[in-house]
Amino acid sequence: MESHTPNHLPPKYLLTFWSFSFLMGRLIRLGRCLSLVLTAIEVMYREAGESGLEKSL
Repeated sequence: MESHTPNHLPPKYLLTFWSFSFLMGRLIRLGRCLSLVLTAIEVMYREAGESGLEKSL
């Protein structure tokens, strides 16, 4: 693995770049999960509101 890394780049820079891209990927994944959860909550609230109307009858 070390033979593939270019010698002109300092390992610190590579590590920082890798961790930054890793964090960005995690943030994007987290954002997708949050949007999915928010959509599910919205749908649940809509269904709860509709069923609430049926319960009041």
